[in-house]
Amino acid sequence: MTCISLGKQGFLCGTENDYLIVASDKVWRFEWHLRLGPCTLHKQTGDPIKSPPSDSPFWHAVTKWDEQGRRTQPGKGGTWAIWDSRRKVKDQTKAERKD
Repeated sequence: MTCISLGKQGFLCGTENDYLIVASDKVWRFEWHLRLGPCTLHKQTGDPIKSPPSDSPFWHAVTKWDEQGRRTQPGKGGTWAIWDSRRKVKDQTKAERKD
C-alpha cells in the first residue's frame, strides 16, 4: 500500500492492489486512489514514482479504463487494467460505477 503525506492533514493511503496497463506499447504499473486517481509505481519495487507528463499515453489509457468501469483481469505479472480505445462510454452516474 502506498501512503502519501498530506502534511499536517495526515496521510492518504492507496489500495492493497496495484495494476498494470498498456499504453502505446509501454506497460505502466499504478495504484488507484478513489479520491486522487492513479499513482504511478516503479515496475520492480512498487515505490511511487513521478507522474508522467500530461500528454503521456498513460493518462489516455487510465482515463478510458476508469470511464469504462475499471475492469481487471489476472495475468502474467499481476492484475491487468482492461480498456478499449474504440469502446464508447455510456453515460454513468457515480453510483453505477464500482468504487
